[in-house]
This record gives sequence, structure tokens and C-alpha cells, in this order.
Amino acid sequence: MGNANAFDPKNLRTINPEGKEGLLDALNLPPQVVSFVRMNGKALGIGAVCLILALLGWSAYGEHTTRNSDEASALLTKAMEAPAGAQRTDLLRRVQAEYGGTGAALWSQVQLAHAAHDSGNEKEAIAGYRAVLDKVDGKNPLAPLLHYSLGQSYEAAGQPEEALRQYQQLAAIHGFAAKGLLAAARIHEARNQTAEAIKDYEQLSVLQDQPSLDKGYLASRLAALRAKAPAKQQPK
Repeated sequence: MGNANAFDPKNLRTINPEGKEGLLDALNLPPQVVSFVRMNGKALGIGAVCLILALLGWSAYGEHTTRNSDEASALLTKAMEAPAGAQRTDLLRRVQAEYGGTGAALWSQVQLAHAAHDSGNEKEAIAGYRAVLDKVDGKNPLAPLLHYSLGQSYEAAGQPEEALRQYQQLAAIHGFAAKGLLAAARIHEARNQTAEAIKDYEQLSVLQDQPSLDKGYLASRLAALRAKAPAKQQPK
């Protein structure tokens, strides 16, 4: 994505595919999927996590035979291994068309939205992310990625208010408060909404169990913003 990635694997509590052989084996996935996740887990970061969790929730999208599930995951793996471009796009669309209602089809839709964002087609990216978000609830492991991705696309499309709304929804999801608040604070600062930015940083400064947060950075931003804003404009 275009901006600094709030889903940097260093800042997430991710599943380590290489250390979860029992989990992968228990899913009865085709060898192609297991090998792909184990070899590319670190590089994929949040993508690998969401892929595994989407596959874990496979049955939530309807009753499918083991054979169909195996074929869907194999085709998804083939798409993910293909070079970015027309070939990958065609394969991802095949996953959707042939295996609708599966976790693989859901993830292929996310990947197509990513591709649209990367090519600068924010209208298509936003439509894609929203279509997936409409199919999942707030507890689905894809929800944080979708809200963050929507925020990025809305920013790129010049719609900061919509982007801010997505980051605030991200911040409300357990475990993602820091990611959402940091993104929200960045937008508030860019729009000279000093009081709102101060409030974001104050919330960040009191978060617990967030070792990745740079407390020194937060303190410096708060000091600079408080010095900038008149007392009457600062949050109570």
C-alpha cells in the first residue's frame, strides 16, 4: 500500500506458519497451500495470517465437499504464486467464479481489491473491499485488514473523512487500537485538527500491552501539538 504500513509484521501478534505444523496439517490443505504459507509467511505478514484464518473459517461460507475445498485452495495458491498482472487477476477471478462462498473466494476478492489499489484504481479497490466487508462481521479476522485497506484507498482518493471513519472503526477492534489511532492522528494533523490529534495521542499514550509503540515519539508529538494549540482548543 502507498503509505507506511500499519500492518507491519513487526507490530502485529501474528501466527508463525513455520511453527504451526499441527495447525496446517489439521486443515487438510493441499500440499501447495501448506508449502506456500510456510515458505512465504514472513514476507506475506498480515496476508499470511488472514489467509490461514480465512481457511480456518472455510465452513462458515456453506457446505462444500472436501474435493471442492481442496481444488479452491489449490487454485488460490496458484494465483498467489503467479506474477502480478493479468495472469494472477484471471486466476483470482476464477476462484471467485468457480468456488463462490468459500474462504478462498473471499480472499481472492481481497487480493483483487489490493491489485486495484496498487494500480491507482481506488474506485474499484473501495468497491472490492466494501463488498468483502459486507460479507463478514466485526469479529472476522479479515475485518481489521479491510478497514485499514479502505482507509488507505479513501486517502488516495482524496476522501480523508471516509478514511478517518475507517481508521476509527479499526481502532475500536480489540488489538488494533494503536494502528487505528496512529492513522487517525496522522490525518488529524494533516488537516490541522490539533485538538483531535492531541486526543488521539493521549489515548495512545495510555494503551497497555503495546510494546511496539514508541512512547518517546508519542510524548514529543503531544508536546509539539500542545505548544501549537491555544489552551481553549485543547481537549478537556
